[in-house]
Amino acid sequence: MKTKHFSIIPAARGLIRHLTAGLLLAWFGLGLAAENPIDPPAPVAPENASDSAKLDRETQRTPKAFEARYRVSEDGDEMGESVVRLVRDQNHWRLDSVVRGTHGLASLLGFKRTESTLFDWRYQPPDDLWLPLSYRFSQKVAFKKKTSQFQYDPKTGIAHGKSGGRSWQLPIKPPFITPNLVVLTLAKDLCDGQQDMHYRVLDKGKVKDYHFTVVGTEKGLIKVTKEHDSPERITESWHDPRRQCLNVRSRHKEPGDDWLETVLVSTSLRPEATR
Repeated sequence: MKTKHFSIIPAARGLIRHLTAGLLLAWFGLGLAAENPIDPPAPVAPENASDSAKLDRETQRTPKAFEARYRVSEDGDEMGESVVRLVRDQNHWRLDSVVRGTHGLASLLGFKRTESTLFDWRYQPPDDLWLPLSYRFSQKVAFKKKTSQFQYDPKTGIAHGKSGGRSWQLPIKPPFITPNLVVLTLAKDLCDGQQDMHYRVLDKGKVKDYHFTVVGTEKGLIKVTKEHDSPERITESWHDPRRQCLNVRSRHKEPGDDWLETVLVSTSLRPEATR
């Protein structure tokens, strides 16, 4: 008989590991825009054909506000849900994600994880620039809570933050991203035809290297793996090139644990929001 439903700590640890695997989010804006077009703001008249082509390209790549919902399960048993939102925040963009335990011990323990990144986006041919301005993280399980946050000043090139009870500052130059911006960048790079992707991720005052590799296709989906420090740790995701490389499924496994899986349930466009 399986005992995972009677062991609070392993179950909570498994859910946390899966939610921190970096594969709960997806770049829905471009994919949804293809299915539900939104009239863009009237562009400024270009001075020449080159400017016009650049403006058209920028319009195509500009993020679109969205809301997406995921279902999180362990070995086929539903554990929680994730709600992800991308909105305009004044002159910037904000990506929010909330994950809650909705079934079994994840619900009993009151698991809740929130992340929010305020960032600038702009098109710098031939690529896009994602510039984080602030990041906030909070995670609560039973009576334990973890928090982390930072602000980045592009003028000085210094990030100031606090993780737990430790304050820190770090000089850092772009490009770099936050943990919950990883898959937005990943999907964009997949649709640009990249096969081997490295990202500098600022997390808790340290810059970490995330490495993803395309390993093939399955039923028309691009299969991607994430590199770990141990071959026994496995993270995989599947992206739909027909929907701008939308992440439609991901799963993660630790040694001796069951597979933890995240599946896209629904997506919808949201009106542009300013605050």
